[in-house]
Amino acid sequence: MSANRTPPVNRLWQVTGRSVGLPADWHERLVARLGQRPRRLGTWTELALYGALECLADVANGLDSAETVRATAQDGGASAGVLSPASPARPPVLLPPDAWLRIGSERGCAAAIGVGLGQFAQGWVLPFTFMQTLPSQTLAALARTLGWQGDGSFVAGTDPLQTLALACTGAPAAGVLWGWVDELPEPRSLWLRLEPLSGADRGAEGREAAGALPLPAVCTFRPLRAADLADPALALLRWGAAGLEGGFSD
Repeated sequence: MSANRTPPVNRLWQVTGRSVGLPADWHERLVARLGQRPRRLGTWTELALYGALECLADVANGLDSAETVRATAQDGGASAGVLSPASPARPPVLLPPDAWLRIGSERGCAAAIGVGLGQFAQGWVLPFTFMQTLPSQTLAALARTLGWQGDGSFVAGTDPLQTLALACTGAPAAGVLWGWVDELPEPRSLWLRLEPLSGADRGAEGREAAGALPLPAVCTFRPLRAADLADPALALLRWGAAGLEGGFSD
């Protein structure tokens, strides 16, 4: 699959939320965010849950910050850091039902598959880990946790940029929640919330009028590299002649 074969309907995307790091205590943080310890979920699924929830929490924090800036501007700075009574704090952001959910991975559930094969070799008729070997169960766990029902899929590959390009191609006006998750050889859970700034359904002016995040100051665009996906300065994605390009904030 080529990353520059078919240009998407939306040619410019804003990164409105991200989760690019994986702290040592990520599992404890996941339990704290869920309010309980996950049951019967494999580590790969738990990694996906952690990254997706952190990414959407980052979206919520950005929206709250933008709301504070607007409230401060309206009263001349008198209530700096305090939301206007006419603009109450936003509830936690959930993924809109018409947004896409896309997960890419190089090895997926390989660790759970290895455990299941070992159990099968020991004579287990149906290994307990069987459900953990199915990527579809990760999508189901994400949908249940996010309170979301929509278009979700998993793609196996070796290049996260290709899965990202596939996610952007044909994505709707509500955008896409994209993640790259691996358990082996090292745990990784990288997530981006992408919302279009241009296309047939929505323009930049319409998004700003609707109260979306303010546009970042971007110096230059350059061809996107896999290492750029974890760069906190990555603010925009653009579909250029050679494929996806990244715009980085000043």
